[in-house]
Amino acid sequence: MWQLHKLNNRDKHRTLVTVGSALGWHSLPIKISQELINTLEDAHTQRLVSDWDEVMGLHKPSEIIDVNVRPALRKCPLEEGDELTLAWDDPAIDQNSELKFRFEIAFSEPDIVQSQPVLGTLKEMTNTVDLIILTFKPLFGS
Repeated sequence: MWQLHKLNNRDKHRTLVTVGSALGWHSLPIKISQELINTLEDAHTQRLVSDWDEVMGLHKPSEIIDVNVRPALRKCPLEEGDELTLAWDDPAIDQNSELKFRFEIAFSEPDIVQSQPVLGTLKEMTNTVDLIILTFKPLFGS
């Protein structure tokens, strides 16, 4: 609610709330993806992952085709020359890798909401407002 309040109270005569492109997800090199899938398969087979069904449903590790990760530190807006993924020390890791990237439109309002996806953030704000309205609804009678 604080973010929504701050975004609404920005100077109405300046430009619109700033947004930019941020890296949403990127795939891992094939070698790392395969090692991760193999590790998950072993853990699944030995029943070491207690919440597997909650997270993956009926899917088994062998059905995983590609592993995508969301960077912990996301820059927004992106600028020319920005590094989008990890630099691998072992050149064999990158061999035959075709990394895939997914970009998101993200808020770029320092000290309010930075590098967060616009769509997800607005959905979260909407859900919060809905919850507040539903909480107070019984107090208004019919």
